[in-house]
Amino acid sequence: ESLLLAQVYETSAKEAGAEPDEKLRRKMQQWFSGLNQAQLPHACQQRGLAGKVHGLEGAPRLALSMATCRARLCHFERYWHFQKSSPVRLNGLIAAPHLNGAAATCVCWDLGAGRWKVRLEDGNIKAVRQENMILDETRAAAAAQAAGKAAAAGRTSESNGTTDPAVLVAAAKAASAAAAAAAAAMPPAPPTAAIA
Repeated sequence: ESLLLAQVYETSAKEAGAEPDEKLRRKMQQWFSGLNQAQLPHACQQRGLAGKVHGLEGAPRLALSMATCRARLCHFERYWHFQKSSPVRLNGLIAAPHLNGAAATCVCWDLGAGRWKVRLEDGNIKAVRQENMILDETRAAAAAQAAGKAAAAGRTSESNGTTDPAVLVAAAKAASAAAAAAAAAMPPAPPTAAIA
């Protein structure tokens, strides 16, 4: 719902190339590659971003320009790049430069403000524009690895047919710890403050 209601901004090749988040930069730059131009309408249609206009024979045909397809695809990539519980680093903040480089975790998207609410390591919640966040690959990989180990421990006890309560409790605790690490749970936060 938020993807449909959020305003779609034109993104230039220069802006896509200057994106500080390397992973997002690669995702967006693919839509500016000369090799992918013919794929833009199809990529939009696959993601449900195209809409349809019916021709004379009633057959659906695409009605979007290449520039519109590119703008929608870049918006799509930016929108789905972060999710709840994504570990991020703040970057490019002007109003609060002391927070640049700070580790945080995405809490929720505030549609009205057009910003992510992020929880800093000290527990404070800040409203931050998506452009001022970089996915923290190191923390994301560590959380995924912990979750994988917990899942493997659970599968091992299931495959052994273990019904020993101590083993099952240990596996449940490991899964719970991994989920907590993946969510990067932090202490409760004071009221939200918006920053640029």
